[in-house]
Amino acid sequence: MSSPDAVTRQEAPVLCAVDGGDAGVAAGRLAASIARRLGAPLTLLHAIPAGPPLMELASVHRIPPPHEERETLMRERAQRLLAGVARDIAAPTARLVVDHGRPEECILRRADGDGAQLVVTGTGRRGLASSVLLGSVSNAVMRGARRPVLLVPADHRPSRTDAPIIAAVDDNALAGRVVAAAVALADGLGVEPILLHVAVPELDAVTFAGAVPLEGGDGETERLVADRVAEELAPDLTLETVQRRGFAADEILGLARQRGASLVVVGARRLGPMRSTLLGSVSAALLDAGEVALVAVTEETEL
Repeated sequence: MSSPDAVTRQEAPVLCAVDGGDAGVAAGRLAASIARRLGAPLTLLHAIPAGPPLMELASVHRIPPPHEERETLMRERAQRLLAGVARDIAAPTARLVVDHGRPEECILRRADGDGAQLVVTGTGRRGLASSVLLGSVSNAVMRGARRPVLLVPADHRPSRTDAPIIAAVDDNALAGRVVAAAVALADGLGVEPILLHVAVPELDAVTFAGAVPLEGGDGETERLVADRVAEELAPDLTLETVQRRGFAADEILGLARQRGASLVVVGARRLGPMRSTLLGSVSAALLDAGEVALVAVTEETEL
């Protein structure tokens, strides 16, 4: 018989925010796969921003329709969008929700109200020269969500169901939360977590923020570093540990390709008086590559 906690977790939905782009479909596809494997319900959410663009409606109607009619048209369009995504991702039982307001506020409100165990959102490709701060919606969702946030690039394709989950850690304060989130998700999906620690030359650490610089050393020394990290972060668990040396994003992608993994758990740090959230250039490069989806946790993520 399942424990009360297990029942509560199973009933908690996976919430996926959907827009009209490819990233939304990719996010929905991965969210549906995870929800099925967790035995959890799936909610697909589309937010209609306040003040819908009248020019788009005017292209269909010679004059902008009254406010009430605009609301009806936008809601009907959103319902068709969600129904199409549910059909494309083979999720006929998904709950379809249309909300009005700022997308990030709608996502956070629904996540809190439904007690979502995972919040999923798509991300567009930004290019390596772009800011490492994500778009305003993803940034605000990461900043305000109480549960882990899964960021899915438009090119992402779910891996095989037995693929491990990679916890990419460094020596900052979020490492323990990254491991805890990876272990919990891996346990729910019935796969193995891998703790990955990447050492880079000190000069590279300036470019690849969050990586741990090491000078000299051999394979055995680096392996001991990874084992030390695992012992400190998860003393009661037996984890597979991997230590690699080089550019952090390249090494994470290399391990993901080698092991067939498409989920990587990372830490997102809070910065500055505005409390913006920084994933770092490593995570930005991973999302831009489009091969892995990132589960982001912050200091305030409930695990």
